Amino acid sequence: VWEYDDVNDTADPQQTAESGFYPPYELQNFKWSDLSVNDNQSDPTVTLCGGEKTESFLNGTLCLQFSAFESEGRDKAWPSLLHNANSSQLRVWLHGVTPRGNDSRFALEFHSVGESEFQGRVDVHSSIDDEYTPSIFK
Repeated sequence: VWEYDDVNDTADPQQTAESGFYPPYELQNFKWSDLSVNDNQSDPTVTLCGGEKTESFLNGTLCLQFSAFESEGRDKAWPSLLHNANSSQLRVWLHGVTPRGNDSRFALEFHSVGESEFQGRVDVHSSIDDEYTPSIFK
C-alpha cells in the first residue's frame, strides 16, 4: 500500500514526484484476521482484513473482499458495479487509518500470478449511470 502527498489534488500517483511518497506499508508485515467467508450460492465472498503496529494503523485496517457471481446483475454494495456470470470483483478499503500527511492519498500495487498458457484479459467498460451511482466509472 502506497501513501503519497497529493498536493495538486490530481488523484494520480504517476503525477507525484518520488519525494512525495511515504515509505510503503508492506502487506507481508501485516497481521491478518481469519478469513470471513460468505458462501451464499449466488454471490459468494471472502473477506480478509489486517493491519500493522504502526502509528497510522494503530486503530486501522486494510480489507480485501473477493466476490464471484453466477449471473448478470449489479453488486449490492455501492457503487453497484455491473457483473456477469464470468466475472469476479476485488473490493479494497481502508478503515480508521491515520494519514501521514495533510494531502494524503493511498494507492495499491497489484501483481498477478498464473500459468504461462493462461491468457487472462481485462475488459474496460466506461459508463454514465446516474440511476445507481452519480459518477463516471472506468
